[in-house]
Amino acid sequence: MQVARRLRPFGVTIFSEMTDLAERHGAINLGQGFPNWDGPDFIKEAAARSLEGGHDQYPASPGIPALRDAIAARYRTMLGRAVDPGSEVTVTTGCTEALAATFDLVRELNSRVAARSLSTADAERGASAIRG
Repeated sequence: MQVARRLRPFGVTIFSEMTDLAERHGAINLGQGFPNWDGPDFIKEAAARSLEGGHDQYPASPGIPALRDAIAARYRTMLGRAVDPGSEVTVTTGCTEALAATFDLVRELNSRVAARSLSTADAERGASAIRG
C-alpha cells in the first residue's frame, strides 16, 4: 500500500525523532513526557481503581462528563468567568489530536495554515495535508 501523494513529503514527527535520539544517546526525553522514573504510585493506583470499577470503555466523544466538569471548574477560577463543560470543554488524548481537531473546526477546506511555532508545526502541516 502506498501513502497518498499529498502525504509523501512527511516523515516521522519531531516527537518520534527526539524520542529516537534520546533512546540512542541514553538521554532523558522530557519533550514528550518520558522522564526516566516511574509515575507516582497514587496515579497508578487511581488508574487501577478506575479500571477495576468498570471504567474501561470509550467515553463520549468530548470526554467523561465528570472530568469536563472538573476542568470547567478549574478554568472558571482561572478565567474569572463561567465555563460550560458541555460546550466549551473537550478532552483529547493529546496535544496533536487537540490541534488537529481545532484546525478542522476553524479552517476552511483548501485554505492556508501558517505554523506559528516549531512545537505545533508538525501537527499543523500534517493536519492540513490530510484534510486538503
